[in-house]
Amino acid sequence: MKNIIRYLKSLFINPFHKEHNLSYKKVHHDDVKTSISKDLDKNLNYISGVLGENNGIITEKFLFVNANQMAGIVYLEKMADLSTIRTLLSEYLNSEKQDATCIQNSKSTDLKLKMKEFFRGVPIQETKGLEKVCEAVLKGHTCLLVDGINEATLINTRKFDTRKIEKPEIESTIYAPKEAFVEDVETNCMMVRRRLPTPTFKLEAFTIGRLSQTSIRLGWLEGIANEKIIEEARRRIARIDIDCIHNIAMLADFIEDNPKSLWPQYKLVERPDVVAYNLSCGQFAIFCDGNPFVLIAPTVITQHIQTMDDFSQKPIVGTLLKIFRISAFMISTSISSIYISFVAYHHGIIPPHLALHISLGRKDVPFPTIIEILLLTFAVDLLREVGKRLPGNIGSATSILGAVVIGQAAVEAGYVSAAVIIIVAIGAISSYSIPSEALYNSNRITNYFLILLSGVLGIYGAAWGMILILWRITTLRSFGIPLFYPIAPIDFYGMRQVFTRMPMWKKNKRLKLFAPTNKYTMDKNIRLERPGTRNPKKEE
Repeated sequence: MKNIIRYLKSLFINPFHKEHNLSYKKVHHDDVKTSISKDLDKNLNYISGVLGENNGIITEKFLFVNANQMAGIVYLEKMADLSTIRTLLSEYLNSEKQDATCIQNSKSTDLKLKMKEFFRGVPIQETKGLEKVCEAVLKGHTCLLVDGINEATLINTRKFDTRKIEKPEIESTIYAPKEAFVEDVETNCMMVRRRLPTPTFKLEAFTIGRLSQTSIRLGWLEGIANEKIIEEARRRIARIDIDCIHNIAMLADFIEDNPKSLWPQYKLVERPDVVAYNLSCGQFAIFCDGNPFVLIAPTVITQHIQTMDDFSQKPIVGTLLKIFRISAFMISTSISSIYISFVAYHHGIIPPHLALHISLGRKDVPFPTIIEILLLTFAVDLLREVGKRLPGNIGSATSILGAVVIGQAAVEAGYVSAAVIIIVAIGAISSYSIPSEALYNSNRITNYFLILLSGVLGIYGAAWGMILILWRITTLRSFGIPLFYPIAPIDFYGMRQVFTRMPMWKKNKRLKLFAPTNKYTMDKNIRLERPGTRNPKKEE
């Protein structure tokens, strides 16, 4: 009886039974192992077919001098050290030390000894599986195949980039990796490839611009991303016909669902780890040559609030940081309009003691409250813009000094009240916690819109303005995905990810609209329970 109950519980409670986990096994655990053939061309064609044509895979053939026998090498152009490959392999393949009889007779044991002797100081290993070869090539190794021998030699030629690593300037974090994209599209693709060394990471090449001939790469994870969305992205990119494409934002205007909308329907990212994470969630990436940013789509509005530091903190700390950012976004959007509504129209809502202090502060101010708010908000935005255009230290010092001097002088001169300075400062500081520049710009324009509405209609204008904004966000789409998903339409599992930082051992699903066919991220044998706990009955 207990076994029957346990079996029924496993069907309804445990999501990782056989029926639900077919898509995971199909992508991540291929039970069919392909052995290396003695036919060199067959092996090279298989590797090229698995790894794809636009992934930077290079296959070359050589002729053994003494043995009159063909050999081939396979490597990934941007991840393997080309100088090492040329030096080692050219010397080996044309070396007088080769044992022709050994190679012709396919004595693999003697051949291994010769290889180990020649590649002394360079890590090598042998394998008989083509899957192992593909995995090693994607990690920067070079594969040596010999016609007539069903075994491959993997040479560690992984390149360690000694250039100065670019650090993120916009998406700065504390514990996350300090690495950012550069202006070369191939290098950017390899930076993501280094984090996703899997054949399912596909790259499709495009050339856009009759004059600029800009190289574009569309990247996604096959078996995880929605194929209909990938096909739509491919169609939108292919139909672009323009003289020049100079940056990724120009490309985005041609492919987003509603270019005239205020709210961002894509996300520009400068961090390879963020791109790799979003690809594993079912989204796609667009790499553009000459741009240190990568476009991520489809996206939802809540993704503009999260950062990679959320996953570097404890779950309770990450949850608290998310709540802080969501609260700061709401405060920066509505605090000025609510203040205008209370002070100008609805005096009875404010406590009498506080209302008295506000009225005394506005005693000699010649402007109405809405003009005060607009002038100070405009001054803060202007100072922030100045701080961006000036060099780093000078820009930050100028913006801080300008805000302090202008605010203090305006209050002493009687042009604005001290309460307005506090309100605008709270809104400005709250907006700095928004990690996405695109969302901050939308928030800034929305703030002006709500200020004008509340100045005309009071609290009713502010309320109707917020309702109108929410309605507009819910009607927008990003490649068919609702921009307000998973809040509208409601996805309870997705909402938990929006408002909390779930422990990784509990985050076992992808959002179903992003990855409808492969929604599980863990194997069925991984139990969803706190790590470190044991079940004594099962151990017995």
